[in-house]
Amino acid sequence: MKFKKEFDNLSKEQKGNILKQYELEVLYADIIRQSSDPLERGKLYYKLYDDFFKQLPNHPLVLRSKNKRALEHRINRTIQFLHPYINASTKFIEIGAGDCNLAVRLSNYVEEIVAVDVSEEIMLDYNNTPENVKLHISHDGTSLPSETNYFNVAYSNQLLEHFHPEDVKKHLSNVNKVLCINGCYLFQTPHKYFGPHDVSVYFHNKPIGFHLKEYCNYELYFLLREAGFRKINLITGIKKHRILLPIIIPSLVELLLALFPFQIRKYLSLLTPIRKCINGHIIAIK
Repeated sequence: MKFKKEFDNLSKEQKGNILKQYELEVLYADIIRQSSDPLERGKLYYKLYDDFFKQLPNHPLVLRSKNKRALEHRINRTIQFLHPYINASTKFIEIGAGDCNLAVRLSNYVEEIVAVDVSEEIMLDYNNTPENVKLHISHDGTSLPSETNYFNVAYSNQLLEHFHPEDVKKHLSNVNKVLCINGCYLFQTPHKYFGPHDVSVYFHNKPIGFHLKEYCNYELYFLLREAGFRKINLITGIKKHRILLPIIIPSLVELLLALFPFQIRKYLSLLTPIRKCINGHIIAIK
């Protein structure tokens, strides 16, 4: 196994944790990749992730979830980002809702919110949820509530990269179906040129862990168009000013960057002007 400089900079304890994480994550990710049954993959997503975190109690995500101050800060930032797209009459669906902290907080700002996840244990701490919050269990990881043309806003964060590539197409198509006309899907997924963003970053130039595939804007454009979205933009910003870029602009920049070898492309992509041009949230309008 080849160790990259990111690994060399870790402490001895961190290296031990990363090696254990790498072994387990690659093993489980391969199981999902090799599954040809969408329904089976949906069950695997929850089963394998649940077992993964149980075996790695010191995983950064586990530790971060116990930091209430950091959690509150993240929720406040997300609500601030979503605020221009919601109001008291908004029907909102969050996909990959996790512990549903965001959904519960958002319920104060919207008419109705549906939180979607693969875990039936997701809301054990929320026996007294607000009346306008509903839970939907997605047994295959991609299914959504059966209502069509219903929601005004769909939202996900760091979700697409965890899907099997075949499930991404189904996911986007299902989101398009449940959105009303002019409804929007807001989401963020790690940019391919900055990655890999899973445990692979310490050993490889491509993700082979739980990030089954990382994307560029031009890849997302074609996937979203195929799913039926008519208008696609990138939301980025400079000095707290929100900027809406037609997806063609970051796509052209990416195509130019693709001409360079991996290390040079990554270096250029992380330069602030270029990073701001190609990285941010996607907003896709039905």
